[in-house]
Amino acid sequence: MGWSVDAPMPASKASSNKWMSFWAANNSVAMYEITPISILIHGDVAVVHYYYSEVSKDKDGDLHPVQGRWTDILVKQGDRWVLFADHGGATPESDD
Repeated sequence: MGWSVDAPMPASKASSNKWMSFWAANNSVAMYEITPISILIHGDVAVVHYYYSEVSKDKDGDLHPVQGRWTDILVKQGDRWVLFADHGGATPESDD
């Protein structure tokens, strides 16, 4: 399950995949960067906080920059870390 700050409620993996597929069919990622903020590991659970910056391009070729922050909760399964839940999204634009 994940909960984006712009969504009224958490979304399942199936719902998230449906929306991401729709977005990807109508946009492309021109640039993406992740900046890790902190990682806390306790046994087989990890909490990862990070900041992201992205520039996407729509079908008309217009560029759309967005920045935000996310928290991912991962669970170790064998030798892999698997996403269990997340929360975050775009940060509001500043009023500067």
